[in-house]
Amino acid sequence: MELSIPEVLLIDDDKPTNFLNKMIIEKHGKLGKVSIVTNGLEALEYFRRVKDGKERKPSLVFLDINMPGMNVWEFLKEFVKFGSKITDDIAIFMLS
Repeated sequence: MELSIPEVLLIDDDKPTNFLNKMIIEKHGKLGKVSIVTNGLEALEYFRRVKDGKERKPSLVFLDINMPGMNVWEFLKEFVKFGSKITDDIAIFMLS
């Protein structure tokens, strides 16, 4: 079976939410590996590893709006600095 979305990234500081979202994604069957980071800084580090070829680029990101340390708007401001090679073709869904 070919996966329609081989890589998913969850960015959320709430462990129960991550657990539930991961479980739902894995039950879907057409979505692949689920990676989880718990804040915007970790997410930026994840995308640095994507840029360096150490992680696969996700096609789908679920992004929590309210996170400690770096809110969603601060994260997105830094995320776009990675450039279109990294940022294009990623669907980002904001969660509240």
